[in-house]
Amino acid sequence: EAMDRVLLGIRGYLEDNLIYCDDLKGIDASLATTVDPARAREAIAELRAANQRMEQRSTHLNEQLEASRREIVALRETVAEAERLALIDALTEVGNRRFFDRALRQDMATCASSGADLCLALADIDRFKAINDRFGHVVGDHLLKSFAAMLTHAGKGRAKTARYGGEEFALLFPGVPFP
Repeated sequence: EAMDRVLLGIRGYLEDNLIYCDDLKGIDASLATTVDPARAREAIAELRAANQRMEQRSTHLNEQLEASRREIVALRETVAEAERLALIDALTEVGNRRFFDRALRQDMATCASSGADLCLALADIDRFKAINDRFGHVVGDHLLKSFAAMLTHAGKGRAKTARYGGEEFALLFPGVPFP
């Protein structure tokens, strides 16, 4: 919508500019043939009025363009944030399965083209269902958050951590050989 408004504003401005050019041609032709000072003053007044209308139109268009630019910037930020959130597991705040799938494809391609190693580690919490059944989902959620934080910390910034599934996590280490 913002881009449509910008294009509509520019189209209107260009149409107004064509009218303005026609007005100027008419005024110029009128001035070229006149010898009457009163008619010359009228033509100059018309020229000033036409120029003032174009200045107002230009100012209005600039204001519309600036408002649209701000809206487009805000929309880009919103889209970027939505894309970021679409890749984060809401509970553990690490990457989600979509993030993992995307990162794995990218890292495999990058490492294959450069000849670098790629290490993948998978981890899960044994008997997690029993923990949930015995202590409740609040405790289970806390355990998942703590486990994700521990994996992220253990990756020391070299790993991409993702929640692969329920209590399963994956770590990607691009450029790190398997020890």
